[in-house]
Amino acid sequence: MERTRENRRTRWWLLAPAWAVAAGLLILHTLAMEDYIALIDQLGRRGPELTTPLQRTIPTLFADTQVWVRHALALLETDAWRIRFTDIDNAPPGRAVHWNSAFAWLIAGSGWLRQLFTGEPTPLAVERSLGWFNVPLFLAVMVFFSGWTARRAGAAAGVFVALAMLGSTEFANGFAPGFVDHHGVLTAANFGLVLGVMFMGAGWIAGDGRTRISLLPNAYSAARSGAIFSALSGAVGMWVSAASVAPGIAIVGLAAGVMTLWQGRVLRADGARFEPALWRLWGRVGGGTSLLFYLLEYAPHPMGLRLEVNHPLLALAWWGGAEFVALLGEWQSGLRSTRAALRRLPGPVLAMGMAPLTILIGGAKVFVIRDPLILQLSAVVAEGLNLPTAIRLIGWVVLWARLPWAAGTLIPAAILILRRQGGDRFVLGFTTLVTFAFLAMGAFQIRFFANAGGPEICLFLAIVAVLSRAWQPRWRWGLVLAMSAVLCLPERVNRIRDVREALRHRSVTPQDMLQPLYRDIAAALRASQPDRDIILLTNPDASTAVGYYGRIKTIGTLYWENLDGVKAAAGMHAATTLPEARARLLARRVTHVAVISQSSFVREYFELGRANARPGEWENGVFYQWFAGRNIPIWLEQIAYEPPPDITIPQLRVMLFKTRFGSPAAENAFRVASEKAAARDFAAAEFAVNQALTLDQSAPEFWKLKTELLLVRGALEPGLEAMEQTIARAPASHRPELARSAAGAFYERGAHAAAVRLYRTGLAASDDAMAASNLGWILATSRDAAVRDGQAALTLSRRAAEQNPQSYHFLSSLAAALAETGQFAEAVSVGARALEVARATGDPALVPRAGERLRTYQAGQPWRQ
Repeated sequence: MERTRENRRTRWWLLAPAWAVAAGLLILHTLAMEDYIALIDQLGRRGPELTTPLQRTIPTLFADTQVWVRHALALLETDAWRIRFTDIDNAPPGRAVHWNSAFAWLIAGSGWLRQLFTGEPTPLAVERSLGWFNVPLFLAVMVFFSGWTARRAGAAAGVFVALAMLGSTEFANGFAPGFVDHHGVLTAANFGLVLGVMFMGAGWIAGDGRTRISLLPNAYSAARSGAIFSALSGAVGMWVSAASVAPGIAIVGLAAGVMTLWQGRVLRADGARFEPALWRLWGRVGGGTSLLFYLLEYAPHPMGLRLEVNHPLLALAWWGGAEFVALLGEWQSGLRSTRAALRRLPGPVLAMGMAPLTILIGGAKVFVIRDPLILQLSAVVAEGLNLPTAIRLIGWVVLWARLPWAAGTLIPAAILILRRQGGDRFVLGFTTLVTFAFLAMGAFQIRFFANAGGPEICLFLAIVAVLSRAWQPRWRWGLVLAMSAVLCLPERVNRIRDVREALRHRSVTPQDMLQPLYRDIAAALRASQPDRDIILLTNPDASTAVGYYGRIKTIGTLYWENLDGVKAAAGMHAATTLPEARARLLARRVTHVAVISQSSFVREYFELGRANARPGEWENGVFYQWFAGRNIPIWLEQIAYEPPPDITIPQLRVMLFKTRFGSPAAENAFRVASEKAAARDFAAAEFAVNQALTLDQSAPEFWKLKTELLLVRGALEPGLEAMEQTIARAPASHRPELARSAAGAFYERGAHAAAVRLYRTGLAASDDAMAASNLGWILATSRDAAVRDGQAALTLSRRAAEQNPQSYHFLSSLAAALAETGQFAEAVSVGARALEVARATGDPALVPRAGERLRTYQAGQPWRQ
């Protein structure tokens, strides 16, 4: 596929300007992004010094960077040299990790290198190395791939590859400045996988060098080099993420088989020959290297069956697939008879079938994608959406960003396939099938679009090679540079321009503005519990970010390894009763709860936790009730929190809570007491709650249940004492409501003195108009002369009525207080207004009651209950 011919020295001199342009644009983009991150970083600060352990804001789309940093810090701060376990989520037990240890060490190494020069603390050095991490990594990948291509297809092809990697949307996304994640490496791995097989001729060698088969390699040595390059690229990709690369390996083999069946006879007639050894080499090198990487990552620990990641069964399938394509080509090209091919077939088929058979038998235990919850998650997580849904929810930008490369490769390739023959048709057809399959994966789930960047570059390279075959070198160079100017450079230039424009207007997207908010929330949570570990329950995005900034343990991040944590978080959000919610939070030792209006995930978690939930049922969940400010239990203390004033996200609301649970033994006794009370076995319930209080007297809910049980059996005085214990131990924010509701309960039982005592306790904690009015009513109308206090009743009732002069209850209380103090004329006037308001409400029970009271005042008598 050689397009231009140069000596080695000239080739590098021609490539160097392309690399220099790429380096310059990468540096400019990185400088712009660092300025943008600095702009974000200044938001949400309540003082000159930040108090969170980690502090650098990271754009929200780069959230995985935060997890990589925590893994890298774990390597630096422990004696582990591989990432196999973390407790940053699925707390408190933690979970397995199947991320690539080598990439985490790259991050750790960049921080260590910075620390050598700056002397900064390790976490700070790692954080501050993130901005420039991708520049040398991307340049190294670019130089390697473009240099390899130039050596085999000429400097023009190498220059195009370099600039295409810089300007392809998918490559640009994977190596974006500040986006420290393995996606760029995976994009490169898929690129190398396809590029190598394309230069391998997908197993076919041009026999006599005819122009009809010029896209095929002319020598076995060149094809062999492509096979090894592809296999090693795929093996590295399998080490990093088998889920992203294993489908690509299957697609490459399938596309080669299809094209061999279609065009094999034509290629033979043109003098080409099939070399089965190339496919066998590809399978053995790829499968063997991925097996070595598996051992490096996992041995000597127990090698479990997790087929979402690199595994020996997948290496076996790679070998089997390659052997199958080799046998198919041998049969199609006449190198092996049908009978001989069939005799060799069972081994490769068995090798390919072991992994899917294991998945079929083991289900979600060996392949988590088969878990029903994972299938549900794909409908609510952006990267799991299919293309039509993503367009509907996110907008057409999802398509427009990818259309130039997709249309610019597939359409010309389809035309050329119809017009060309022999090797041109074969290589173009193979690369087109591969590219289309990768794009189809992206249409199925948009996360897979990143894998299509490399195949698109390969296909464009083949198209340019066919179109410019008869051109003079200068025209070939002109075409390459023109295509680079149209397809490659604008992408990066536009990205730099967009960031600079945001900086000029000092504009931060609402999505990125969440990051300083999460950092501030982490600081508030840390301040609420500085001397103990924190386990936080919140939405998935906040779990990652708040957990990062505060180095806090969380539960429900959306990583497949954290499926147990997702299920636990969903179960908590799906609770519809307070005892159910309490039990589930207690089981995971949750210390804090955060509900944030942006991406709250309350509904999604509820529906994940209740697969058959009816529409709207999620509003019955306790989390929705808490966020609406209703039904907040006394074991949940609200932390006073207001978002920083410069976080200007529309309709932003944040509610932070701290749990207040007792000792495990006391909690167990309380659970029994609650169950017995619900079953109306009050004697057993009181016995159990007394056990709980013997073990732990600090929990207000224990005292509250004891109060309720004492009132059931009419023990009013002990009940009042228990209620006062409840209020004294409750969070301050709960005390007014507890006192008011308890006072009402005692009032209904005729214990007016107890009700007065409780209302006064509540008013001491918070000046509440309803409580003041109710207390005034009792002080004015009680049949117990020792309870009545007309002057106090009048003061309380008048103050409440002034706050809401159109309230029937407030007017009725004021009228009673006026009558109690002998001011009957004014009592009649206020009572008449209360009657008018009662009539206006349309409540049939209020009108006769108001009328009876008014007639009493008209008769010159105070009202008595």
